[in-house]
Amino acid sequence: MKFRLSTLLLLGFMLISCTVTKKIVSTGIQEVSFGGGGGVTGVVREYRLLSSGELLLGDQLLASLPKEEVLYIFSEAKKLSDYEYKKPHNMSLFLSIKQLSGVENRIVWHAMDKDIDPEVSKLYDKLKSFIK
Repeated sequence: MKFRLSTLLLLGFMLISCTVTKKIVSTGIQEVSFGGGGGVTGVVREYRLLSSGELLLGDQLLASLPKEEVLYIFSEAKKLSDYEYKKPHNMSLFLSIKQLSGVENRIVWHAMDKDIDPEVSKLYDKLKSFIK
């Protein structure tokens, strides 16, 4: 009885996992990059979230996000994939959305920018919350 229950639970989990993965692919988003920098040193930190859920700084793995979080982030990124805003400043923030088609949209603003779409800031803050 225990064997059947654990087998059914495992199969159910695999089915749900495959469904979420298909939904991530259906967003059309391949990768979301974000970060900021500039100033006197000109140093820029760029983080990348892959469709697999891996959050990277360069080649260093920082975290593995649950597929449900990736689906949420990629769905929100899709809504912003055509949003154009490039107003760099001394210290700039950016959000870069790379689609499966190869098209990439880079949104650039500064922290005190009042004209940036609030949805961009919201997504950026959500992504930053995963960095420990």
